[in-house]
Amino acid sequence: MKKYVFIDIDGTLFDHQHHEVPQSALAALKQAKENGHELFICTGRPKPVVESSYLKLPISGVVYAGGTHIELDGKVIYQGQFPYDRLCEIVDYMQENDIEFTLE
Repeated sequence: MKKYVFIDIDGTLFDHQHHEVPQSALAALKQAKENGHELFICTGRPKPVVESSYLKLPISGVVYAGGTHIELDGKVIYQGQFPYDRLCEIVDYMQENDIEFTLE
């Protein structure tokens, strides 16, 4: 039975102590793929922050930025958009109240 496996990067796939994806994780990914399962990176990181080395793993796709951008086999299948007028309201509020922020 085919399964869909979603794997986080930080603290799950990537070992920050050794600054690498452990060989045991790479072997598990390879075995899961060979068993016919679909593997996905699922991260809170936006696309520009995900290192290209992760995209070379045996994966079918990536769920970026907490689900706001999804790619399957290298093609965008979902791109969330924040309503422009609402975004302007939020940016104005942050600036008026001297609150630091970052937009993704």
